[in-house]
Amino acid sequence: MDNREFKVILEKRTLDFAIEIVKFCMRLRKMDIPGALITQLLKAGTSIGGNYREAKELLAIFNSISRNSKKKR
Repeated sequence: MDNREFKVILEKRTLDFAIEIVKFCMRLRKMDIPGALITQLLKAGTSIGGNYREAKELLAIFNSISRNSKKKR
């Protein structure tokens, strides 16, 4: 598996994980679980994919700036 393939798989896995967290939290709401705990689980479980995507976008911007600055030299 090359780096590009790994990135695609990781992005899909983080999305699938977030979807499963949402489904799990919906089931927890039907039980006698405090809402604050469910909310915290939902935020923590879905932020993984968001953090990964944000880091990926920032890395792409950084690489673009780096390439452009090397061309100007």
